[in-house]
Amino acid sequence: MPLRHITTSHFRAILQEQNRWKEKSQDLDSRAQARERQLVRILAPSLIKDEQRRHHLIIGPRRSGKSTVLWQTIRYLRQEGIPTERIFYLQMDHPELRRESLGGLVDELRAISTGSSQGDSQAVGFSHPKQEQGHSTEITLFLIIDEIGFAEDWGSWLKLFHDERRPLRIIASSSSAADIMQGRGESGPGRWAEHFLMPCNFTEYVEFAFGADSVPKWCRTGHKSLRERLKAVPPNAVTPENIKNAVRSQILLSGYPECMLYGELSHDPDEVYKLAMSAHEYLRNVSERVIFRDIAQFVDIRDSAKLEALLHSAAQIMTMLATPSRIASSLEMQSKTAREYIFHMERALILFHLTNFLDIADGSRSRKQKFCFHDGAMASAIRQSGVSVLNDPAIMGKAIENFVASSLKELAMNSSLLLNYWRFENKWEVDYIFDGLGKCLAIEVSLSKDHHSSGLQKLIESRKEFWGNSYVVSPSSPIIHPEFTKDGIGQMPLHLFLLAVGAQSIQEMLIRGGVTSASNYIIKQSTNELYSKYGSNRPSFTEGDIVFLTEQEAEQPLSQGIIEEGSPLMVSALGNSSLGENLCCG
Repeated sequence: MPLRHITTSHFRAILQEQNRWKEKSQDLDSRAQARERQLVRILAPSLIKDEQRRHHLIIGPRRSGKSTVLWQTIRYLRQEGIPTERIFYLQMDHPELRRESLGGLVDELRAISTGSSQGDSQAVGFSHPKQEQGHSTEITLFLIIDEIGFAEDWGSWLKLFHDERRPLRIIASSSSAADIMQGRGESGPGRWAEHFLMPCNFTEYVEFAFGADSVPKWCRTGHKSLRERLKAVPPNAVTPENIKNAVRSQILLSGYPECMLYGELSHDPDEVYKLAMSAHEYLRNVSERVIFRDIAQFVDIRDSAKLEALLHSAAQIMTMLATPSRIASSLEMQSKTAREYIFHMERALILFHLTNFLDIADGSRSRKQKFCFHDGAMASAIRQSGVSVLNDPAIMGKAIENFVASSLKELAMNSSLLLNYWRFENKWEVDYIFDGLGKCLAIEVSLSKDHHSSGLQKLIESRKEFWGNSYVVSPSSPIIHPEFTKDGIGQMPLHLFLLAVGAQSIQEMLIRGGVTSASNYIIKQSTNELYSKYGSNRPSFTEGDIVFLTEQEAEQPLSQGIIEEGSPLMVSALGNSSLGENLCCG
């Protein structure tokens, strides 16, 4: 398919400019930062080894680090020996590239790479492929696409590339989650894998702030569910104060990479205020860009100011129960419009809502929804509440409750499970019900370990399966496993709960990313050299430790006899089912 609007020579000039890293390695180094998100560990290996030849989409809110992950994937591909001439980077928001179809661009890239295009292929960093028996060897190209939402009908093109088994592997993302959600349609399952890159969860935050060794080793063991992981938390687990205090830091500054403070939050009020103001200004700019550019660009929004007002209203009622109709009436907006705008903000991965567990379990009808933000500091920034979250117990309580909600929501997205709240007869309530493969967990969040548990008790009375699967989570809670209590209600310190949820979410993300299976392995010989490739994400292990490894990680050490398969845990891949509506529903 020929290019429709630009010449081949002009396309080569654009391509050369966007791929300057091929000639100047420092350009790649500056874009591919040293600190890596966990997602990077699976993208390049999956591209290289996945026999289904699926493409990959990175979905996440604006400024969550998706573009950086693309550049880090390029670096990884080069380290794995993929020739530079087989790797392309395209930024599709270029005003001239966005006028072309993906099909035309890919055909032109193929022509350039095989030397069949007019002009000198060396101009864009290519050498001609080797010849075998007089014929050109068909090579697989690796195409890294940023801002794919600007490409017309991109979902259909990815479907065609896969179905025709073209020698092409694609990783794509966009700075707006809204355009990705708008264009993917029903073509994805089996043809591309979807990866969710949210703001850093608490486990990643701790790794970035204090190093991989600061994350407890029990977080590195694989478990089939969050329920099992929580019950495996050592009763005598001891955590340094800096990790406990990191909860406070992340609540105030967020898990967005550019807002994270790598270290313990200062106790100097003036310094804390400056940090908060800087982070919140950044987050407000992100939210405004989502509203006035991302959503408005891909969706017909009649009144962007009303959309902004609705987002502000949602920030005011974070973790509270409300109906879209009630929110609409306070803004003099029609209920239908309010529901539509909320839907778009959820697709942009700014906020999400939860429904009553009774709606699913008992077939009841409750119109009230619980609104939460994927990062609670975003809500604080929108409200312009400054550092009040650190000084007002009521505000801090809501912030902690949202922190737990966002952590559980990320896990639910990675594992295709559900997150709800429970409310019965407008009298008893439980903050969160997490559906973990038929083993539901009930979570009540509080500032104090002495928080009343009447809601949990009523839930257990009506649904016996929650006995032994219910927790009160608070900063001051001790470690008490529920199966050892008379009422079946346990307690878990907030920081350990967040570490457990983050570890489980990372595990599910790795499995979802195309790994066929993963398992626990016992370290048989103490060595750190085996993990040098993953040094930024793995703590040091010693003999007897049990660690969760993907197949790619375990492959080489197993052949050396350094580790052996340990516990009977064998976690099968969840496949590539699209999460679709689960993004917008509890």
